[in-house]
Order: sequence, then structure tokens, then C-alpha cells
Amino acid sequence: MKEKNLKKTINSAIIFTIAGIITIALLYFFQIIDQLFLNSAIYAILFNIINFVAAVYLFKSSLGKSNNTFLIKNLGGMGLRLIILLLVIFISLKFLNIDRYGFILVFFIFYFVYLILEINFFRLSSINKG
Repeated sequence: MKEKNLKKTINSAIIFTIAGIITIALLYFFQIIDQLFLNSAIYAILFNIINFVAAVYLFKSSLGKSNNTFLIKNLGGMGLRLIILLLVIFISLKFLNIDRYGFILVFFIFYFVYLILEINFFRLSSINKG
């Protein structure tokens, strides 16, 4: 049952990512956004995909382990991922030639959608476990 939840979550993430990329590509194609915004969006999407994959991997690897291991991998992983994301955001804004507002907008849209998918995956996995 866990694999079904994982597949459903991954499929939802893939559908959302493809829809977001197509939307941004269409906006660029119709010259509503410029190359700088497009680059910013690509970076933001890429950073969020890496964060989401790390969250799912840590959760999946901690299932069936002791409570202490589960908490360290999930809560510790969440804190570490948040710190790394903040560092990546600050480094990206400082050193990359990107549209700051576009990067922040796309980053937080994808971050919150992936966070919702992540929480839903945790919820479904805990319902099926108990």
C-alpha cells in the first residue's frame, strides 16, 4: 500500500511540474516573460524538485525503523533541508543573474505545492500503517 501512495504522490508531483513548466514555456513563447524570468523559474523549479525528492527519500528510508531513527531522519532532515534551501536561495539571489522577484514567486509556489504533496504522502502512509 505504501508503494501505491508513493506512486500517487510522485505522479501528482510530475503532473504539477510538467504543467508548471509548460505554463512558463508558453508565457515565454508568447513573450509575456523574458529570458531572465525563464532562467529564474528553471532554477526555482529545480531546487524544489531536489528538495521534494530528498523529503520522500528520507521518509521512505525511515519507515519501519525505530522511533528515534524516524524522528531524526524526518525532523532533522526537515530542518537540514530548510537550512540548505535558505542558503541556496541567498546564494542564488546574490550570485546568479536571475530575476529576483520571478525566482522568489516561482520558488514559493512550487515549494508550497510540493509541501502539500509531501504532507499528503506522510498522511496517507501513516493511515495505511496504523
